[in-house]
Parts: sequence; structure tokens; C-alpha cells
Amino acid sequence: AARVQGIVDARVPKCDLATNWARYQKLYEALGKGMVLSGHDVSEGGLAVTLAEMAFSMKAGIEIDAFFSKNQLFAETPGCMVIEVDATEADDVAALFGEDAQQIGKTTSAHQKLVIGELINEDLTSLKERWQHGLTPYY
Repeated sequence: AARVQGIVDARVPKCDLATNWARYQKLYEALGKGMVLSGHDVSEGGLAVTLAEMAFSMKAGIEIDAFFSKNQLFAETPGCMVIEVDATEADDVAALFGEDAQQIGKTTSAHQKLVIGELINEDLTSLKERWQHGLTPYY
């Protein structure tokens, strides 16, 4: 997209292959131990889109209480992932991932919304509809 739009000297996410490989090995171990309920890579659209896509199963809402700037919410970050774990596994997962782990929020059955601090408070049904059909008028 940058080339098509003539953008030069733009910053792109850096990818540390060794760090990412170590992180994926930890994820593989966590999966093998049954610690991971669900997960998604932080790629197209960044963290906000990742969380929305995880919630589109419509099984639970998501409440994020960690602070994120708008840039952080929509930055595509190579090698990063969001995983959902049972609260009883949180300490073990944190120990396994070490400094790579950050608890950012929780799932909830209290509502069907994606809530990210004061920035986003949206109904999952309307978000999913826009995600599935938002570009339909342009086809």
C-alpha cells in the first residue's frame, strides 16, 4: 500500500525472528499442556481487530482494562499474539511466558460487547456485521 500511495521512509514493524521463535515455542508448550482456551495473532488491523475477531464466536464479551493508545490498538505487530486462558491458569501462563506475558483484560458473559477502556465500547453483533459486510456496497 505504501508503494502504491508513494509513501517513502515509512516505519514498518520490525521482526525479531529469534525472539518470535522462542515465543512460538512457549505457545506450543502452553497448547500441549491445555492452558490455552483460544488465541489469535496480532496482525491485520492490530490488537483491536484481533480482540474483535476473537469475540466473533459470540460466546463472551471482552473487557480490556490495560491502557492502550489508538496507535497501539491498531498497530500490526509481528510475532505478537493474544491468548485466552482460564483464570486458574493465569499464573502458570505468566510464569511460562515471563516478560512476554501481559494480562490485558478478561472475557465476560455479562454482555456481548468489545470494551477497551474509554476508547471502544461496541456491540459485537454490529461489529461482526460490519466486519463481514462492510465493503459489500463497493463490490
